[in-house]
Amino acid sequence: MKLNLIQGFTFGFKINSLLDKKVDKFPSNHKSARENPDAVNLKLNKEIMKGRIKGPFDEPPFDKFICSPLGLIPKKESGSFRLIHDLSFPKGDSVNFWTPPEYTSVSYQNIETVIELVQEHGFNCEMREANTNKCSVALNTFLTLSKTLGVPIKDEKTQLPTTCITIYGIEIDSRAMVARLPKDKIAKFWVSLTYLSVVVPGRAFLRRLFDLTIGHSCPHYRITLNSEARADLRAWFDFVSNYNGKSCFLFQKWVSSESLKLYSDAAGVHGGYAAVFGSTWFAGEWPQNMLQLHITIKELFPIVLAVEIWGHSLSNHKVLFLTDNQAVADIINKTSSRDKILMKLVRRLVLASLKFNIHFKAKHIAESPSHSSLVKSNSSFSATASFESMTRKLLQASLSTATRASYNRMLKAYEQFCLSPELYKGHSFRIGAASEAAKGTSLSVIQQMGRWKSNALQNYIRMDNF
Repeated sequence: MKLNLIQGFTFGFKINSLLDKKVDKFPSNHKSARENPDAVNLKLNKEIMKGRIKGPFDEPPFDKFICSPLGLIPKKESGSFRLIHDLSFPKGDSVNFWTPPEYTSVSYQNIETVIELVQEHGFNCEMREANTNKCSVALNTFLTLSKTLGVPIKDEKTQLPTTCITIYGIEIDSRAMVARLPKDKIAKFWVSLTYLSVVVPGRAFLRRLFDLTIGHSCPHYRITLNSEARADLRAWFDFVSNYNGKSCFLFQKWVSSESLKLYSDAAGVHGGYAAVFGSTWFAGEWPQNMLQLHITIKELFPIVLAVEIWGHSLSNHKVLFLTDNQAVADIINKTSSRDKILMKLVRRLVLASLKFNIHFKAKHIAESPSHSSLVKSNSSFSATASFESMTRKLLQASLSTATRASYNRMLKAYEQFCLSPELYKGHSFRIGAASEAAKGTSLSVIQQMGRWKSNALQNYIRMDNF
């Protein structure tokens, strides 16, 4: 390995090209290079003087020779450019085309890996390990090795130990434990989607835009946006309008919806939907325009609604949704669907996740025979499975002449929806009903309704909870 590196940096690396013919193509440089020849010549002369490249040549220096065009990309500094040698052009006859993938592929550490390293070392420590000389020794070793091999090092790119470093255009701050975009990158939001790929899970909303560019090799081609691409752009517009460029580091461990006590369910045409999160819940019946929709939409709907309602409690978490619907799991993981109605729900899910900095995925699980559904798929849903209906009946019964037996039956039916039934006792609803009634009803009327014969009523009114 050592000899290969020394020989490669000294004489050049072999790319093991499979080119077996003479390529008589001499494409012009890209437009960016043609418009600024002085900058190109300056870059080339610098490389020639340092012995890194040879030329110019009047004739091809090899029999099997491919001419690749040059291009310029502006840098952040005004008037500065990066010289690009486009080895992927011309299409079908480029240097990269004739070189085996194992000699052309390059892999880089992604931003998630960097964040995980910061989390592993802890708050305010990422580059501060220089105090133990670890970072300094590693940096000096690398610089010495590069000098020995003749690898050029750009001094202004060398980062000394710090707690805030910019990688791939993203600032990683171990003091604040956040990843953020520099102010100039945030300003570019309105003219470019380049940096939005760092927003998780928002990358899904770039896929359709990227797909539209497939088959268009020239950057000046005009591309017509379809309805789905426009919808993705609207979703980004809604997000960017309120984005401050900062994302707190997510918790490292994935937490399942079951461990969070987050459950959702849906039933068919004659049913409804419901979700429970700890001791809070919501439920409803399908509106007329959703009655005939297929079950995948109905199963995804309460999950999306749960994230929108309880997202603040899930902030900065990696949430694993458990679902007994394989199609729902696939759609959540891909954040994509051919169905337009499902995509509307997916966009809502992603936007809510972006708002609360939630990373999510889903796992399909087989429904357990002992599992009791939150909702029932029959016409009695409104009478037996609606949280709102059941709660209302219990509150009314608690201040009525209902018998103890009938009241206990209602309470038992209600407890099937509660994750912690021990929190709900017979007096819970008398307390709730009396407290609610006290907002606008005299104590004497409440006392008569609830059959209180003493001032014990005052112990049931808990206005401090409202």
